[in-house]
Amino acid sequence: MRWSCHPMSSVTSRLRSATADTFALVVYCFFTGMAIEILLSGMSLQQSLSSRVLAIPVNVIIAWPFGQYRDAVVSLASRHGPKQFWTRNLADLLAMSVFNHRSMRRFFLRWGWSGGSCSRRWSAMR
Repeated sequence: MRWSCHPMSSVTSRLRSATADTFALVVYCFFTGMAIEILLSGMSLQQSLSSRVLAIPVNVIIAWPFGQYRDAVVSLASRHGPKQFWTRNLADLLAMSVFNHRSMRRFFLRWGWSGGSCSRRWSAMR
């Protein structure tokens, strides 16, 4: 029997893929979030580090579902578009944007925040 036919190889492969997705998302979000917080938001290094450390559990929880979603979007883009560097990167960006938007929307709606009062305040300020 060949190794690739072994039933555990798919489990091992999925575990390896989930681990890679988790590690990549945690590292990516840590450094990009820190850059945004320090350079754009004006947070101190201490505040940013605290924020990034607190975000790690959230990133670990969403890493596997995001990896699955991202793989599906990139695969779909590859099948229906030119197989070029830009196609893959745009599909990756689209997957991240849509996944984050949908996840955050579900989170806020679940916890009772509809954005209505914030929208009304913004309209009143204009």
